[in-house]
Amino acid sequence: MNSHDLEQGIIGGILLDSSVLSETEITPDDFMSDNHAEIYKAILLMSASGEVIDFLTVADRLQSTTGRNWVGLVGQIAGDNVASRNVKRYSELLKDMTGKRKASAIAETLIRNVSTDDGAVDQAIRDLMQINTTRKNFECSLEDASILAIEEIDRVMNSPSDISGISTGLKSIDTQMGGLHNSDLIVIGARPAMGKTAFMLNIANRSGAAVGIISGEQGRAQVAARSISMLGRVSAHKMRVAKKLDDTEFSRITTGIAAIQGKNVRIYDKPAPTIDDIVRQARKWKQNNGTEMILVDYIQRIKAPGATKREQVGYAAQTLKELARELDMPVVVLSQVNRGVESRPDRRPMNSDLKEAGDIEQEADVIAMLYRDEVYNPESKYKGIAEIIFTKNRHGPIGRINTVWLPEYMAFQDMERNYDYE
Repeated sequence: MNSHDLEQGIIGGILLDSSVLSETEITPDDFMSDNHAEIYKAILLMSASGEVIDFLTVADRLQSTTGRNWVGLVGQIAGDNVASRNVKRYSELLKDMTGKRKASAIAETLIRNVSTDDGAVDQAIRDLMQINTTRKNFECSLEDASILAIEEIDRVMNSPSDISGISTGLKSIDTQMGGLHNSDLIVIGARPAMGKTAFMLNIANRSGAAVGIISGEQGRAQVAARSISMLGRVSAHKMRVAKKLDDTEFSRITTGIAAIQGKNVRIYDKPAPTIDDIVRQARKWKQNNGTEMILVDYIQRIKAPGATKREQVGYAAQTLKELARELDMPVVVLSQVNRGVESRPDRRPMNSDLKEAGDIEQEADVIAMLYRDEVYNPESKYKGIAEIIFTKNRHGPIGRINTVWLPEYMAFQDMERNYDYE
């Protein structure tokens, strides 16, 4: 069936029974025929104002707005042998044709511009992903949604993994959180020197997932060096002054490099990237590399031209949450904590301590704070312990998990189960 027949079938079915209009997900732009698009646009306007829809009322509305006589064309479409029960299926087929038509146009534009426009490929990726987004049906019944929920429960129950999401690389956290879940925005907050970046790289290197790292804070070589130190268990400090490395440590470096080989981890290290840079790169990774999770270091470094610092953070938080939903993957973002926390007897951060806290707290699905008592108290009895304090969790409990901190490797490690519920 060609687009002309589909368009006439849709319009004819609606003229026969206007109630089926609610079953369509198409717009006038989906119609190849200008006349059909005009008729459908008139139908939408009449439906919005509660008017009766049949071939005479639609033809009359079109004549009053265009000055043309539409009775013959609209009457012919209405008189064709069509069934209103087919409108939904016809609409789906027409939408599919529209997607293919747009994809072909995008490909032609790319071929025409790729040699002269450095941004042509990125624009083509954005446009292609936008087609998939607009073709999604965002409306359903609770009954339909429950079927999807049961399918997800069944998937988790039959999964070889003990968790439903992507692993953090720390079993103690995975047990309580079920891993990092698709469409979630996870915020990791801490004061400097607590290990935010190290925690992020632990996730990147030990999750087993395809990961994209947005590193506005550190360059790619530093990210790689810290990963080698972590995976090879060789002192990060000694790696910076390589003359002090012995044969055993050189061997461990080789082990770390070998552990990196084959990992699907991509790095984007533009200093102070804009939120548009991040969205574009994440979409590109999803499309080209099958990326399953995005890690961002850190939210206060993300730029939004023309905005105040507060507006930048708020816009970045909102956009990152939308990105997590659009790409259906976890987005983990690091955040600074205000220095005011250091004036309190208990320096463990709270949600209100996040810089520009309101917007971040509102958008985040999960917020975890990092705290190491030895940063403030060198002789602390808690030396070597890093607390992961969950202060917000839309899916479950909040509280604290203690982990082992290995400073020479800047690595986190599980310790005996220790989770405090609030």
